[in-house]
Amino acid sequence: PADATADCVAEEGPAATLIFPEATPLGARLPKALGRRLARRLEKRGASVLALNQVRHIGAAQGGGAWVYLGRSDDPMKTSRRRADLVVVAGGEHFAPQLPTMVRRDTA
Repeated sequence: PADATADCVAEEGPAATLIFPEATPLGARLPKALGRRLARRLEKRGASVLALNQVRHIGAAQGGGAWVYLGRSDDPMKTSRRRADLVVVAGGEHFAPQLPTMVRRDTA
């Protein structure tokens, strides 16, 4: 039921955290107003939107999962870290090539 899902998200944190280097999701591609609307819709669905941050490093966490180390896009000296069960790095023009990646290519 929806109530159980909401309780689970409230106790354990958001089901997903989306990290963007711009002020709004897909800020390099979308107009600012549309990006703000997209962020609100994602948050309504239980996702956390973390703007102005970039993934700097991903490391294994004791007991499983991973630590995701972040740096602010507007001030790289401001850093933080978050624990994650699953990390998906989707690159574009802001992709940091030093991060380990795994690419699956369908051969159909």
